Amino acid sequence: MKLQSIALPLVFLMLCPPAWGEILMSVDAEGASIRSRRDGKDNYVKNSVDGDLIDNSLVLEGQVHGHARPPAISTTEYRQGSHSLMFQVLPNNRGKERSELWFEGSRTGRKSRRKPFDPSFTGGSRTSVIPWGEERYTAFSFKLPTDYQVGSGLFITQFWQVSPKGPPASLLLYRKDGRLKGTLQILNDRGMQIVDRFTVKRGVWHDVILNYKFSLNPSEGFMQAWVRPVTNKQYRRLKRYQGAIGFTSNSKRRSKGLFHKFGIYRPGKDSRKQTVFFDEVRNARPSPNIFYELDPSFINPRQFYVLKNLGANAALSVPNSSQTITSGSSAILSAASRRGWQFIYVEDGYYQLLSSGKALEAKQGSSQTWNDGDPVQLTDRTDQPSQHWYLIDQGKGNYQIINRASRLSLAGSPGTSDGQLVQLARPTTQAPQLWRFGS
Repeated sequence: MKLQSIALPLVFLMLCPPAWGEILMSVDAEGASIRSRRDGKDNYVKNSVDGDLIDNSLVLEGQVHGHARPPAISTTEYRQGSHSLMFQVLPNNRGKERSELWFEGSRTGRKSRRKPFDPSFTGGSRTSVIPWGEERYTAFSFKLPTDYQVGSGLFITQFWQVSPKGPPASLLLYRKDGRLKGTLQILNDRGMQIVDRFTVKRGVWHDVILNYKFSLNPSEGFMQAWVRPVTNKQYRRLKRYQGAIGFTSNSKRRSKGLFHKFGIYRPGKDSRKQTVFFDEVRNARPSPNIFYELDPSFINPRQFYVLKNLGANAALSVPNSSQTITSGSSAILSAASRRGWQFIYVEDGYYQLLSSGKALEAKQGSSQTWNDGDPVQLTDRTDQPSQHWYLIDQGKGNYQIINRASRLSLAGSPGTSDGQLVQLARPTTQAPQLWRFGS
């Protein structure tokens, strides 16, 4: 079967307007924390809650085994925002090194405090289990450092049935013909099957979207994947697997489903230190615009972001940062503000920026045109181009925000005084026109 390249998100958006599905869990490391403790010898403390991740109202269980470090939060590598998760295994001649997080249910005994899914977030349902026979999507972004050394194969994503035979579905990184490859593989009662392979680049983020249904019925089970290095505009669709996924030998777990875990598991001996970064991990049920919600190139429309101006070191806000915004209120910069902004996709890469139900708008001057220095205000939502904004990635987590009607950039005023007005400016890449996302 010939591999295909497709631009999935744009196709979906052109065919139908946004109709949001159900994001069951989302991990982006923004505002997250990790419980971590060492024993003085750089070893992980076994059978403790240390290494667990707290992120977006979730607690994910950390698993560390062998010569490996607990999961950590990185501020130097990120796909979106300003943080990611770092996993690292160290040189060892024994094998079975593990540094992972997993979407698992609460346990009993010594680990009974581990409840990865806050009932207030999940509505009380145990969404950590991916049920048999239910279609799901999982998406994530990963990156290998530029100095990554190819050695033993690494499992970076596993769907686990808790069977000694291995994960029924997994993504493995390894070396083939001198090149770094990723492989999607399936396990069932008949053995292991490689679904497809793809090339992996060092120093580049890769976006992965998986669509699957776990079933022991060969006519019902399937898995398909789309992969894209961020240097490419289009996803590459891998071969689709149709058949049984999972084992009949473990009836206790078979009645519940599979669990998703991500990070590093290195089964073989290796003398190298290996590191993998993860960001934007999401699990969801299907919807007409599911790729919109899962593709990290697009902004999560359900999340509220703090927009921080790089030049002024202050956040986009309104006077007094009141909860109620009057139509026509000026946009300002405030060092103390944590005002959240919601990005609602419009079309052709443009968004509306909303806060407290009001839209950010480029205000026309007295000549009914837009010029350098014209103000920016918040007003009632319309479908006018003056309320449409386009984001340009300028690298290192910085974005330029361009208005559709004026073709001018959202910028801080000259100077860095708190409370300064936000204005329009002729686009440059200077710090007053650069913005960072927070949450």
